[in-house]
Amino acid sequence: MSSIIPSLWPPDLAPTVERTPLAILKEQASQLGAATKNLLEGQVVTQVFGQGNDRRLRHWFNIVAPSLDRYTYQLFVVSHKLELYPLDVNLVSGRGITTLNSETEFIAYLRQVFASDETRRVIGALLAQVQS
Repeated sequence: MSSIIPSLWPPDLAPTVERTPLAILKEQASQLGAATKNLLEGQVVTQVFGQGNDRRLRHWFNIVAPSLDRYTYQLFVVSHKLELYPLDVNLVSGRGITTLNSETEFIAYLRQVFASDETRRVIGALLAQVQS
């Protein structure tokens, strides 16, 4: 006689309410294309690294110029564990690693990076190359 074991999972499983860092980055990548009339594209590349409880997600945020043989400039790297926050951001320009503890902090930080003189310089140089 076999008995069927009912599901032991709670009926109210649901995703986390916060937007994931990946979702935020993908949206901003899309917005870069819109802001440059698709002369430049944002690109997010994700990789899982580490083992066991030390596994992390790493997201590279790149600026790509499709008409320049897909020239790619890596702007920053974000990494976090399965939990969304805290996360670490490492700017390629060498400012070191910044740890952010919430979606609000992450969005404010991205706003600063995207508006920085360094990012504007890179985008300006890429647009000049694309339009020449």
